[in-house]
Amino acid sequence: MEEKYIALQKKIGKELKEERLKRNLYLSEVQDLTGLKIEHISRTENGKFNLTLRKLHEYAAAYNLEPVITFKKIKK
Repeated sequence: MEEKYIALQKKIGKELKEERLKRNLYLSEVQDLTGLKIEHISRTENGKFNLTLRKLHEYAAAYNLEPVITFKKIKK
């Protein structure tokens, strides 16, 4: 179970980083938009930080996005 959690963390971090790069933003600019520390942003983008829903909302607001969460049935 821990491996799936880490994989999800990395996937979210990758998507956040892709969004930042697509917008040509530096980490310092994301810091200004979100109020989060650069270290936190970097660790989140690299899948090494436990992202809370509140922080996810801060990223989404900074990028003018709405987070969408879907659930899929697990194939056995």
